[in-house]
Amino acid sequence: MWRISADILLFVSIFLLPWWFTTILLFVWIIAFRMYWEGFVAGLLVDLLYTPASSLSLVSYRFAFGSLALLLLTQLVARRFVRGYEN
Repeated sequence: MWRISADILLFVSIFLLPWWFTTILLFVWIIAFRMYWEGFVAGLLVDLLYTPASSLSLVSYRFAFGSLALLLLTQLVARRFVRGYEN
């Protein structure tokens, strides 16, 4: 139930709140929830909505790649240092 509420709040924040607030929410929820792939989808949505059409290249998906890197990094660190952490 908490994860669904977090997803709804994250996607509402993409449309209604500043980008930095969405970034903070995304950062917190990637750490709080295990395998939070919705964060990558949210990052992709932010990049698609707010990147100018003239600069749509692989480099312009910074938010999506950043959220994916954070997701993979937190999973790696959690598996290594948190006792009892499983997929």
